[in-house]
Amino acid sequence: MLNLLVMVRSGIRLFFLFFSFLGSIWPQVNQAETPRISAPTAGQAVKGAVLVSGFTDIKNFQSAEVSYSYTSGDTSWFLISQSSEAVKDGQLTVWDTSTITDGDYNLRLQVILTDGSVKEDVITVRVRNYSPVETVGVMAARPTATPTAIIYRQPTPTRLPANPASVTPADLDAYLRCGVISAVVILTCLAIYMVYKRVRSLR
Repeated sequence: MLNLLVMVRSGIRLFFLFFSFLGSIWPQVNQAETPRISAPTAGQAVKGAVLVSGFTDIKNFQSAEVSYSYTSGDTSWFLISQSSEAVKDGQLTVWDTSTITDGDYNLRLQVILTDGSVKEDVITVRVRNYSPVETVGVMAARPTATPTAIIYRQPTPTRLPANPASVTPADLDAYLRCGVISAVVILTCLAIYMVYKRVRSLR
């Protein structure tokens, strides 16, 4: 009888160790693979102090940078802020657009990983501190060198349909949950079988 109690306790201890291990790796499995800018949105007209929000909490995160550049001409990037703290769908920085001229700008979020590689997300926004905001919901390109001011508007890109054969993070999460449940069922059945076999041997 004493041996049976020892076996039951060992089975319970193994059960809790398994779930402790699962809890330690679960956040890494669900972690996103790329950073993203959630605000402002692509093509949005902004002015003054602009709150830049997004997601940088990706695997092997080391640091993050937010910068901007002109959409044409000079391709230099100008640093807005740096951070060594990963952000989960929150504020990244505040961009003071009052110090730059009105126009179209690229806004870039870069995440530097521990192995030195870089992942980024880039959107285009319209800075309109002193000029009127266009009512048309498309980006306005800079006018060409003509005697009259002509604004050429770029069409909104058409989203391609999702690939039915692709695997989304939700699918991976569902597969992992199914695997965990299967593992728990197998371990439970194995523990019951071992206890049953031990009880029969003691008779």
